[in-house]
Amino acid sequence: MPTPVLKIAFTYDSREEWLALGYSAEQCAEFDFDETIQRIAASLRKLGTVEMIGGLKALTKVLVKSKPDWDIVFNICEGFGGVGREAQVPALLEAWGIPFTFSDSATLGLCLDKAKTKMVLEHYGVPSAPYACVPPRNAWSKAAEMSVESVIQSSPHSQALKTFPLFAKPSAEGSGVGIQQANKVTDYEQLAKVVEDLSLRYPTQTILIERFLSGREFTVGILGTGSNARAIGVREIVFLKDNPNCPIDPATIVDNQDPELLELEVYSNSVKRAGAGANPQHVNMDLSSNPVAQRAAEVAVKAWKVLGCRDGGRVDIRYDSKDANAVPNCIEVNPLAGLRPGYSDFPLLAESIGIDYDQLISTIVRNIYRSLSSVYIRSKTSNQYNAEHMEDDEETTKAIPPWVELEYAHMRMLAGPEGHVQFTSLSKSSCDFLSNAFSAASDPSLSKVSAHRDGIMRLMETQGIPLDKVCLLDPKAESELAPEDGDGRFEWFLFGVCPRDDPPRDRTSELRVRGFPTRHLGPVQMTTDTALGVTKLVVHDKIPLKEIPYIDHPTIRFNAKESVEMPFRYIADGDEPRLPPGMKQLLHEDLNKTFDF
Repeated sequence: MPTPVLKIAFTYDSREEWLALGYSAEQCAEFDFDETIQRIAASLRKLGTVEMIGGLKALTKVLVKSKPDWDIVFNICEGFGGVGREAQVPALLEAWGIPFTFSDSATLGLCLDKAKTKMVLEHYGVPSAPYACVPPRNAWSKAAEMSVESVIQSSPHSQALKTFPLFAKPSAEGSGVGIQQANKVTDYEQLAKVVEDLSLRYPTQTILIERFLSGREFTVGILGTGSNARAIGVREIVFLKDNPNCPIDPATIVDNQDPELLELEVYSNSVKRAGAGANPQHVNMDLSSNPVAQRAAEVAVKAWKVLGCRDGGRVDIRYDSKDANAVPNCIEVNPLAGLRPGYSDFPLLAESIGIDYDQLISTIVRNIYRSLSSVYIRSKTSNQYNAEHMEDDEETTKAIPPWVELEYAHMRMLAGPEGHVQFTSLSKSSCDFLSNAFSAASDPSLSKVSAHRDGIMRLMETQGIPLDKVCLLDPKAESELAPEDGDGRFEWFLFGVCPRDDPPRDRTSELRVRGFPTRHLGPVQMTTDTALGVTKLVVHDKIPLKEIPYIDHPTIRFNAKESVEMPFRYIADGDEPRLPPGMKQLLHEDLNKTFDF
């Protein structure tokens, strides 16, 4: 078992504990079973030590008593009370500056409110069923003045809502709560009754009236954040009604005499609680070749991104018809998806592509370091990086080409406000140049920086740093850099800088003979700023080398006719290499100079 490197707090709402307090099964529908909580905890223990916290009140008590030294909180709390209940624990953690898994408080508050979610999706052009909003019942001035006809007429989608069937549902429930077949209505009388019933059951919530989507329904599993978000799988929710392919499993017993079962075409909470059965059935789709699944996934990922969802979850999609021109519509976004082993769609979708439960939890935890700003990352590791110049510079000649200047500025950005970057063995002119350039850039988001004429050995002597506390990043090292290398083992991380070292001439050998402990960053040559960025991701953010996304030898395209290939490895930002700001423009200018006769 690998050495634990993370201190993890685990926040959750236990279904059994809430039921024991006297709350109903419907009120506890979104809370987790103890078996789920224990299974997640077991996976987390493979990543580090785990402190079992519980819900909001338990977390509050811990935070009030002391400032915890957790590296991360694995949060699956659903919260209790109000439309913003899922945001309660994340908001508290944000106030304390503690990083946590899954989406932030703003996104969780938004996504739980389906009415506001639809408004945002509409703004970004993500298909969603035409709708009207019935205000919360506790905001009605006079019940007699509230009519579904007037609500529909006041909607921007009034024309699309003139044709039945329509569908009504509460705007801020999950797990199918408040959903049933009777919510599908065929006239205004039925609609008024359903809206009245829902507003009495959920008086603080907006009631949504939507055009009923009669097509196929899917749930899409998503991993990642922002440009790195991707669909990992698609499952169809196959209903018996009007579907000649159901039941999928011929061994399934279907009561064809049950009219309620035959007419079922919505995924209610009661159906979800019943578990696996004849109607509906869940069928994994081939995302690589099925165009219907692919279009559903495209809409799901777009919705995930525009809403700012993070790390992992699900998006539910339903087509507006069963014909060839059907359009996939987003019906719900689940940024806090269920993780019940062998039951919940999200882990089952992950399993379908070879990601087992432990790997899924690990991926979610590791992803947080890629998605959170460095202001959240609090670590006991060293943030000191040293770049030793290996060029034979003339004392009066500046040896800092423009591209190197951009890389050095990028190193300050990558090291962040908690870091310190030292440049050593500089000529007088280079030292003066960098000192002036650094003093002019006083952005508080950048690292501290210093330029020295002394070499690394002299600097270690004056600052009292022993040899075994300096890690030399050496391409020929036997061991790769690992997260545990940042846990007090080293105080400084040293890079040999050779701006004109292409192809590489092993100038690092001049440092290797000094006897530093060494680590490598992989087999492909990197720029110095990339090497620093990778080092920080590993030792500070605890991301193993193999989990960092890279782009090797990228082609930088300026237009249809002009491009240049870079002979290095870079950290990937989505489909693009992470280059220093201004580098692409400089490369283009240099390319044009090449052809300037």
